[in-house]
Amino acid sequence: MKNCWFAVALMCSLCTAQAQPELQSQPGVAGVGEDLGCAASARTNAQGIVLDWSTANWGDTLMDEGQASSYPRAARAQRRLAGDCYAQALKLNPKNSAAANGLGNVLSLEANYLAKTDLPAARVLFKQARDNYTLAMSLHLNNHVAMANMGDTFDDEATALADTDLPAARVLWSSAYQRYDWALRYKSGHTRSMHLWSLALSNEVDALCKTNLQLSRKLWAQSGQQFEKALKLDPKDYLSAFYLGNTLNDEAMQVWKTDMFTANGLWVKAKSAYSVALKINPQHASSAYRWGKAALLEAYRISFTNLPFARTLWQDAKTRFAQSLQIDPLRYDAARSWATAVLQERSALVAAGAEQVGELAAINVQLQSLKTLLLSQSDDPQATSAYNLACIFAVQGNAVEAIKSLQCSDKAGRLPAKKDILNDSDFDGVRQDPAFKAWFDKLEK
Repeated sequence: MKNCWFAVALMCSLCTAQAQPELQSQPGVAGVGEDLGCAASARTNAQGIVLDWSTANWGDTLMDEGQASSYPRAARAQRRLAGDCYAQALKLNPKNSAAANGLGNVLSLEANYLAKTDLPAARVLFKQARDNYTLAMSLHLNNHVAMANMGDTFDDEATALADTDLPAARVLWSSAYQRYDWALRYKSGHTRSMHLWSLALSNEVDALCKTNLQLSRKLWAQSGQQFEKALKLDPKDYLSAFYLGNTLNDEAMQVWKTDMFTANGLWVKAKSAYSVALKINPQHASSAYRWGKAALLEAYRISFTNLPFARTLWQDAKTRFAQSLQIDPLRYDAARSWATAVLQERSALVAAGAEQVGELAAINVQLQSLKTLLLSQSDDPQATSAYNLACIFAVQGNAVEAIKSLQCSDKAGRLPAKKDILNDSDFDGVRQDPAFKAWFDKLEK
């Protein structure tokens, strides 16, 4: 057995060593052949020649390792190694449908990697990925997986192109929907195809909603119907419930300015969808977080007309952010949003008048606890909560520490615009502090 997997390792290393020698030493890149006996079930013929599917399996293993890597360069290196293995498998057996599909996946991921910096090159790779999916489908009729993957490349390319050529992007989205429809005809009830179709609709809505809200709402409805259908087919599919909540929340965010009543109804439905997701999977931190975000958004917008109800929503939001952090203590975004909820509630109470003084005391206790939580997350490389921490220091009258947190936020590229800081009432208590005035006056617009 050792000779078999050594042969696979040798084959993969030979076909990649010249192409990417500088990537072999990258952190997180496993050595080709390392633990191969466990990673791929290689087999040989009587002459010891490695069969094509073993090489394709090794490509699958490299792809899985790349997806799991937290190092972008390492993940890209693994993908390239995987692509070479899939190409070698196709050379050994040009009728290997799985290898053609795998090579399409490699090209699609590489295209997405390039799309932000070199869109023309990315579009060439998207086309090559679709060519490989077409090959996979010609070798294995009714291949719903390859068909869904092809739809995904149309969606990814459309999303990358939308900012510069929306009409062309919409043509690509239409092609994506057609492929998802075909995939579902090949395999009725394929939830992944439903997910991808709905997410593609959401991507098209993101590109359209600023200019065509009426059409966007039709697409949101179609997206939600796909998620509802997937959940009905598989009642344990918590991701369908989660994505449904996201779709409803996104729509509410767009319609609230002109139709607050409809927006409130959408937020209620979104929170219900997140509730379903959490019932199916109580450890899904993102469902708790997005539930909290929906409640937070609704609370802020309704606080100007109905403060008591807004406070109920803020409490709901705080509960969900705490739940998200309990599931995943590294959810820095949940800690930041929790602080946002408390700070918003405090601002609303201050604006309501002196009769709320007793309420403010309870809010200040919450802020002190949140300050401790945010300070414990100082290892966050993105400084996610630095601005909110500055707000807490400011309402406590500590201008020096507020400035330090603002500088940290600025360094991480997360500082709001100068006019937004000027309008943020959390800093009213320190605006006249000489150190704060000096820092603020030097701040660029």
